[in-house]
Amino acid sequence: MKADKVIERGVIAWMADNPVAANLLMIIVMAGGLAAIIGIEKEVFPTFPTETVSVVVPYPGSSPEEVEQGIVLRAEEAVQDVVGIKKITSQAREGVGAVHINMHPGTEMNAALAKIKNRIDGISSFPVDAEQPVVDVAQWRMRAMRLSLFGDLTERQFKELADELRDELLALPDVTQVTIDGVRKYEIVIDVSENALEQYGLTFEQVAMAVRKRSQDLPGGKLRTSEGAITLRSVSQAYTGEEFADITVLSRADGTRIRLGDIATVRDGFDEQATLSRVNAKPAVTLSAYQVEGQDVLAMTEALRQWAAQKQGDLPPGVELVVWSDRSV
Repeated sequence: MKADKVIERGVIAWMADNPVAANLLMIIVMAGGLAAIIGIEKEVFPTFPTETVSVVVPYPGSSPEEVEQGIVLRAEEAVQDVVGIKKITSQAREGVGAVHINMHPGTEMNAALAKIKNRIDGISSFPVDAEQPVVDVAQWRMRAMRLSLFGDLTERQFKELADELRDELLALPDVTQVTIDGVRKYEIVIDVSENALEQYGLTFEQVAMAVRKRSQDLPGGKLRTSEGAITLRSVSQAYTGEEFADITVLSRADGTRIRLGDIATVRDGFDEQATLSRVNAKPAVTLSAYQVEGQDVLAMTEALRQWAAQKQGDLPPGVELVVWSDRSV
C-alpha cells in the first residue's frame, strides 16, 4: 500500500517537475486518438459474415415450374450431402432459378464454395437452353439510400434516364452497387405467323434456329500482317426490334432472302410484368444505393446527397429527383 502511494506521488511529482514532457505526452495521446477515430469504419448497423453460397442459373423463356424441375431440384440434389450445410432455400422464378446454401457458423467458406461449385459444374442434366451457373459466396449488403425520379416521361424515357443516372452514381468513388426499381425490363416479342410459315415452307424450329445463330457476335481469329496482328470479329448481335426483323431466315438460290420481318411481327417493348411506381401521384423510378462490407455509409450518403443536389438542375423539364430512406440519419 505504501509502495503504491510512493509510486503515485512519484509520477505526479515527475509530471509537476517536467511540465513540457507531460504536455507532449498528452498531445501524443490525443493525436493518436484522433487518428484512430478517423480510421474507424463507420456503420449504421454492424456487419456479419453471410456464410451463404448462392447458385444462380438463368433459363431463358422457361416457366417457374420448368425452372423448378430442370434447375432447382437437380441443384439441390447435387449439393445436399456437402459437409457443413445448415439449410438450403430455393427460388424458382420465370427464366431463372436460385439456390441459397446456408453453412454452419465457422465454416471455411472458400473450401465450401469450391466443393459446391464442383458439384454444380458436374451436373450434366441441366436443360440445353440453361445458361452457365453462377456460384459465389453471397455478399452482405444494406440499402444506404433511395433516390426517386418522377415527372411526366414515357416508360422508355424513364428507363433510359435511370440507366444514365445509375452509371453516374457508380462512377462516384464511394458507391459500388445501385439497383433500379419501378421500370420493366426490355423485351422483344416475335409473333410468328403460321400462314407465313406454310407459304415459305418453313417450320418454327427453323426460324428459332436462324434467330439463335444469326444474332450473335463471333470471334474470327487474327490476321497477322507486317504492321502487326489484326483481330477479326463478326458483330451481328441484334439488340432492337428493327435489327431482329432484318435477320435472314432463309436464303434462296436466286439471291432472294426471307427476313424474320416477312414471316413474323416483331415488337420492341417491355416485359409483361406489371409495375406501379409513383411519387406525388406521378410516374416514378427509384435508384437504390447499397452499402457493402467495408464501406463507410456516412461518406457514401454524403456523396449521394451532394450528387443529387447538383444533378437536379440538369434533369429534363418537369422531372424532379428526391432523396429518401437515408439510413445514415
